[in-house]
Amino acid sequence: MCMLQALLHNKNLTTLVMLSPIIFLPYEFLSLALDLIHCSQGVSIRVGLQIVRISVLTLACVVILLVEYRLKITFLKSSLWTMLSAGTARALRRVASEHDSENLPTRREETFCFLGAGSIIAPVWILATQHDPRAFADFKYAPLTVMIVNAVSTTVALLLGRSIIFSLNEDRLDEVVEDSYAALRRWHDGVVLMIVSGVANCSLVLSIRRSYTSWPQFCCFAIALLCATLGPWRASRDCQPDGEVTAYELVESMSPTSLEDEEAEHVLRSKVRAQQQCLTTSKSWRHAWSTLGVVAVALLWAGSVAFNITAPDPKRLPASIDRSYEPSLPLEIVLSMYKEPISDVQNLLASLKSAHETRKASVTIYTKDESADTEDIKLSTGADSVIQLPNIGREGETYLHHITTRWDTLAKHTMYLQADVHFSKTFYTRLRNYFVPDRTGFLNLAFFEPCHCAQCGDEFWWWDHAKMIPKYFTKIYNSTCGDRDVLLSYTGSFIASAARTRGLGKEFFQDLRQALVDRDSWAHGPEYLQGRADSMAAPDFGYTLERMWGLIFQCAEMDVAWKCPSSMSGWRFGGDVLDCQCFDSE
Repeated sequence: MCMLQALLHNKNLTTLVMLSPIIFLPYEFLSLALDLIHCSQGVSIRVGLQIVRISVLTLACVVILLVEYRLKITFLKSSLWTMLSAGTARALRRVASEHDSENLPTRREETFCFLGAGSIIAPVWILATQHDPRAFADFKYAPLTVMIVNAVSTTVALLLGRSIIFSLNEDRLDEVVEDSYAALRRWHDGVVLMIVSGVANCSLVLSIRRSYTSWPQFCCFAIALLCATLGPWRASRDCQPDGEVTAYELVESMSPTSLEDEEAEHVLRSKVRAQQQCLTTSKSWRHAWSTLGVVAVALLWAGSVAFNITAPDPKRLPASIDRSYEPSLPLEIVLSMYKEPISDVQNLLASLKSAHETRKASVTIYTKDESADTEDIKLSTGADSVIQLPNIGREGETYLHHITTRWDTLAKHTMYLQADVHFSKTFYTRLRNYFVPDRTGFLNLAFFEPCHCAQCGDEFWWWDHAKMIPKYFTKIYNSTCGDRDVLLSYTGSFIASAARTRGLGKEFFQDLRQALVDRDSWAHGPEYLQGRADSMAAPDFGYTLERMWGLIFQCAEMDVAWKCPSSMSGWRFGGDVLDCQCFDSE
């Protein structure tokens, strides 16, 4: 369940696979700790090299995370918890097999244990992360391919009784044969990870929702795999006193009468012989398969890197821009206010005035609090003007009111904000890194999510039941959206240029506003609402409008979703100021 949450909240599947070497870390640290305990004579050269290897492995995983540009808190919590838990289980089982190999549970017993643990962890995790009672509703909006992959992978994992990628159920071999077989298991895990990461990256690059993997991530992943597959050197050889024989030598030299249990000796020797037979299988056959595997993995990774670098970006749809308009103001901040504390608005405007990009901006506050004192707000906040509006239509109507009443006096750029700025970290980071006064046409200052145009919904349980997204796509671009994906915007925080605003014509925005303020409009009618709650102060269509601002200002193309970093990451390695926005002039 935790890994499914990581998949859900991560936009770059390749990074999730590249972080998988974290699973090796718990056993590496445990092995190192045991080696240090056994080495009473001091740290040997091999143990020192092991410390270096583990440090490099840890550093490589950290760099993969730091360079990733789509990090989310939920993804970090779920993915790291999953991998560290799996690695800890792997480490504990290894320790158990080395100390008490005869009393380990059977594969069937382990499968039931995994199922039991999963049935406990899953509901606890759901309760901790899903706070909406509709969490399991509207399955019809889930992509069929995702549901098929989920069902198949779950079935295979249950049949195997273990992870598909990592072998937690390692063969029960005594320490005398561990060294000869452990390397094969580690290299097998490494090859599987190489294949999975290559396939994931190729599929993402060639899909309609691609991701960018940077060269530091590729390099660090290769280094992490190398460090992980080398495996720990055993301290039993490093710290072995002179004259002390190994466990294998002890078995060969020990007489039957010296053992307390001859049957145990027979079982031990049988395991040694069986393992030796497995390892002496035809070398030419193994060499052929190894060569084929190396070539296949090399080609897969070469294609993965090549696709990631050379795959062209799709051509954006042409935007309607009024290039003849000459604004008198460079930047205006439009703030939609209701009953937020004036002190919060003061702090927000003070922060904006101290920012280089907005320090000279004109400020207009619209308040929908009927009891508000506009003069007091103006004096307290230092706004240029404060205008009172009826409490109708949420912040969307406020923005539309400003656009339609200031049509001929719009600033070159207008920053639209709610008084309670959500995701303030995203806001200031996006503003600082991406606003270009000479070129910006539309810049979303909050987060956004992609959805399928014809069947659109999001993780906040909003669904486009009335098909508003394809309807307005057709109005804006004069064509159907077909199989396109579009971006949904959130929180009503964005910058739009006057040229891009005026490009659609004043009537377009007047019609939108009329749908919100007219009680008899289609937006308040039963055919549109289909039983959903609606009021003039909080119209249902207002939530749809909030998500459509990127589409309205003709900046809902998928390459913005591909390139723009998350609020937690802030910037993309090798990125550009165009990543999160649309320019009026390319």
